[in-house]
Amino acid sequence: MEHVTREMLEQYHDGELRGRGAGAVESHVAACPQCKTELGKLGRMRNFLVLMSESEVADVSFEGFASRVDARIERERRPELGERLSVWLGEFFEHRRVVWIPAAVAVAAVLAVVLAIPFVSGGPAVAPLPAGGGIRLASAPPAAPVEGRTVGSEIASVSYGSLSGMVFEVADGRGGTAAVVWINENR
Repeated sequence: MEHVTREMLEQYHDGELRGRGAGAVESHVAACPQCKTELGKLGRMRNFLVLMSESEVADVSFEGFASRVDARIERERRPELGERLSVWLGEFFEHRRVVWIPAAVAVAAVLAVVLAIPFVSGGPAVAPLPAGGGIRLASAPPAAPVEGRTVGSEIASVSYGSLSGMVFEVADGRGGTAAVVWINENR
């Protein structure tokens, strides 16, 4: 008679064998005293290990464990603001390099265009106010109520060289207001 392997006996003992494999081991153990003895030894070893582990666990006390963990957390040093900022910036730029490099290039391009405008146009972007020109403010009477509220306006009359204009506020029809800039080239 051919014996079942030690591995098959262990699998049977642990309940890992199913179907035909379990049936074959059962019928062999019933007919073979040597394999029956080996299966008994595995059962006794399991019982011994269970007793050992239960006695080991019985000696462990978790009383005060949570308070000891809390106390250790309280003792931990919180990093200074500079250190936290340094770590955050390092992580930010390392992991978002795909985003910040093109963004930095775009900002640099816009800044270059804005700074180049005065040189390309031949003079400063804003000329000084000519003599006799200026801004005059006047208050307009309140307009008709718009959706339960009255919209008042302030009109600024602007005179700049040969140009004149006004800046005022009007109701936009949605319950809000809109600023209007009116420039008149013919004085």
